[in-house]
Amino acid sequence: SIWSHLRYYIHHKERGPVYVICPNTDLIVPQTQYIGIRHDVTIQCGENGSNKNNCTIQGGINPIRVLDTPKASLTMVGVTMSEASGTAISIDLGRDDVGISFIDCAWEDNVFSENDMEG
Repeated sequence: SIWSHLRYYIHHKERGPVYVICPNTDLIVPQTQYIGIRHDVTIQCGENGSNKNNCTIQGGINPIRVLDTPKASLTMVGVTMSEASGTAISIDLGRDDVGISFIDCAWEDNVFSENDMEG
């Protein structure tokens, strides 16, 4: 699946290039999978990063997790997060210098409860 490929490429790269998702793509996330962000990563919808390009990351419990590593940072550009059953994006708060940016992103129909909080 496209989700599996994106997950693999982000996990195995030492440096974070821009990962461009093709317009009109729905990435379906299995409930137990997530992308662990360990370095500088940008996930972008289409070449221009517009939300109008219609890229959706759909489902999962916590589909994207920014991990507690020295180089972890995340920029999301033009992506819609949809139907996550936990937090759509979670952050390990062991550091105070985690960089996260959202540009032209949207959140739709995500479900979160206090029971989803760890610790």
